[in-house]
Amino acid sequence: MRRNTKVAVIVAGVLLLGGCASHSSQSIPDSGFATLMASPACCIDFAQMPLDALPDDDSTLEVVLDSSSPVFDFNDGKSYFKAFQLPKQRSQIDIMLKSYFTDSIMLPSVLFLDKKLRVIKEVNAEQFQLVYGSIGRRISLDSHITLDQASSGQQAEFMIIKADPKSRQGETKVMSAARKWAKETGLAEPVEADPVFSHSMSGNLALSVRSSGQLLSSGQVMSLGAVQNQSITPSPQPTVGNSKSAIVLPASTSAPAMLSETEAFYQSQIEKAVKAGDIDKAMKLVNEAERAGSTKAKSVFIDAVKRSQK
Repeated sequence: MRRNTKVAVIVAGVLLLGGCASHSSQSIPDSGFATLMASPACCIDFAQMPLDALPDDDSTLEVVLDSSSPVFDFNDGKSYFKAFQLPKQRSQIDIMLKSYFTDSIMLPSVLFLDKKLRVIKEVNAEQFQLVYGSIGRRISLDSHITLDQASSGQQAEFMIIKADPKSRQGETKVMSAARKWAKETGLAEPVEADPVFSHSMSGNLALSVRSSGQLLSSGQVMSLGAVQNQSITPSPQPTVGNSKSAIVLPASTSAPAMLSETEAFYQSQIEKAVKAGDIDKAMKLVNEAERAGSTKAKSVFIDAVKRSQK
């Protein structure tokens, strides 16, 4: 049996977690592991993973990992996941990832892949810290990750967020709001059980990314879903996952036809940009998609513009 992870946290006031003191070991929900194990994997290697769009600087993206998310059979077991292409223009990337306590808690793990889809960095559950906010804010497991893209011999091109294997069982205990309040005010501590949260393979997370530093040479990186259509360059077996090959399309080479799932991804992002009134972003996505082999991006853009003017 795996050692249970137990974390004591200072909870700032009775409003935290919306009454977290009411949780107890008797109400711990199922981790959802059985549901995950019964779900088919979306793909057989990293190259087939669908990509999600990163949040813009100074914005935060809500990331939900649950039964509606894609599944991958990593070397350390199955997990729901989200994959992202990292920005390339700047030498430093700062990433803040939070996993929130709800009725349960997902212990996160983050993988960083190079352009050949080899895992070059992993941030596991032990590298997340339990953090409480001000009154009314939820408790979360946080990690601030900084990637130095200029000095590193291997630049990270992609990021995968998944559940740490410790999420499959065990629980995390936090200090109750009443006990925390008593400690802060010097009052006698009440006799009550600290809330206990079971570990879960599903979770609610928040992701923010900021790129800074010197400008690097620009170049189009193919999406994970498109790399498998390029001429294959063998690479060593990765630390985590089953990817065996990947390639970055040179700027001077014409792109082959785009995979249907990648085409759908670009269409969705173009339509969202037009709907939000961000025509410049939509046009950039059209150009990016066409360089990657899309034959439908321009018509999707035109149709979306027409619909927005009705």
